Amino acid sequence: MIQKPIDDMAERLTSVEQLLTDQLTTRHIKRALKHYSDQDNAELLAGILTIVSAGEADYKNQRGMVAKEGTGKILLVAHIKVAESDNSQDIEDAELAFFKEVKAALRVDVPGLSFALESFEHSRQLEHPYGWFVATIKVGPPRNSLS
Repeated sequence: MIQKPIDDMAERLTSVEQLLTDQLTTRHIKRALKHYSDQDNAELLAGILTIVSAGEADYKNQRGMVAKEGTGKILLVAHIKVAESDNSQDIEDAELAFFKEVKAALRVDVPGLSFALESFEHSRQLEHPYGWFVATIKVGPPRNSLS
C-alpha cells in the first residue's frame, strides 16, 4: 500500500515516541534529555530511553519538492542502572538487552515512516552501576510513498 509520508520532524519524533512507548512497556520513554544523576532511581533501574532530534538532511530538490521528504536523524539515548552489588558485566548485559528491545521495536511498521539503524555505542562497562547507550536512527518517508 502506498503511504503518505510524514514530512514534519516534530511529527516524526512524536511517531517514534509513540512507537517506543507502545513497544517498550517496561521502560520509560521521554523527550527531555537529562543526565542520569538527575533521573529517578526507580526509573533508572527499569531503563529510560530519551528521544532527541539530531537534524535533517538529504531533501528532495526536484521542482515542487524543494526541502521535502528529508531524512531525519534521531538519537535514542538510554540510561540504566544495576544494583551496586552487580558487576560491570551485568551493566553491559543490561545495556545489550535494552538495545535488543529497541531493535525489535524499530522493526514495527509506522505508517508514513521508514527507519534505518545507523549506529550504536554503549558505556563499555566504564560507569558501573550506571549504563548508557546512544543509538542513531535515520527516519524518512516510506519506501513506497505518495509525495
